[in-house]
Amino acid sequence: MTTVSETIPEALQPEVDAALGWWNGEQDTPFEVTGILDPEATIASRGPRDGRVLYRWRSVPSRKNVGGAVARPTAEHVWTSIECALDEAPGAADVALDADPPLDRANIPWPLFASLLIANGWFVEPRAFEQRQTGPSVPRRIAVAFARLFGFAAFWTLGFALLPALPVASAPWAPWIVPKVRWLNREFQSVEERPNSS
Repeated sequence: MTTVSETIPEALQPEVDAALGWWNGEQDTPFEVTGILDPEATIASRGPRDGRVLYRWRSVPSRKNVGGAVARPTAEHVWTSIECALDEAPGAADVALDADPPLDRANIPWPLFASLLIANGWFVEPRAFEQRQTGPSVPRRIAVAFARLFGFAAFWTLGFALLPALPVASAPWAPWIVPKVRWLNREFQSVEERPNSS
């Protein structure tokens, strides 16, 4: 029988609150914690623990998946795979590597992602969309970066059309930002994974 505690121990409350705040900041549907599941008892309730690997997948960081930040297996697929592994006979071998799972989102084109990082840094330098415990969530900050990007493009389009001297005034920005974009380009792996020949 799965063990569920209907109360949250006082010592764990700050961690639960932090995790819940992060989760609700990332999801469209709000969640609440009503109990705590004991994973040891949950695994034991499904059968003897034998130290098996129940799910395996790996991300190869590249520009296509923004250094491994996007394109992960969907939660539903992972959970279904784990349930199938738990239903196997005791003593079964570790599961094989999941080489082609359904992914939670499409890859972001590299030029667009690099532009969003620059917009996130107010067009002064690329700035990552790091996870934060407080403040706007990553999706919200990405939306703000998109808005900045469109505003930036509109400003310069109108400026070049209406102010002939603007190209001269904007000349210092390109030498400033190009080395930063080149650095960003070098930091992300661009070599595709090669099959293991051994």
